[in-house]
Amino acid sequence: MDVGTTELMNYSQDFSSFVHEIMEAMQRYVSPVNPAVFPHLATVLLIIGTFFTAWFFVFVVSRKSTKESTLIKELLISLCASIFLGFGIVFLLLTVGIYV
Repeated sequence: MDVGTTELMNYSQDFSSFVHEIMEAMQRYVSPVNPAVFPHLATVLLIIGTFFTAWFFVFVVSRKSTKESTLIKELLISLCASIFLGFGIVFLLLTVGIYV
């Protein structure tokens, strides 16, 4: 073997040992939420989100006139519904094994 190949092999072995040392020094990532709770959390969040969605629907449909200024209330109800449904869907996906 020539000198260039020997240097390349030494560099490769040094780099491999360096990466191995770093990997052993790292700590494994632990989820802040226990995966056993994912189905329960998904169910609760989806139920709450569905409640806010139904409330929003009833609120909008049952208005007497279209001249009422209820924009802030509509936005707050829809924001709550979308947040709860969004997190509920994320935990539903995590429950079935689709890790997003």
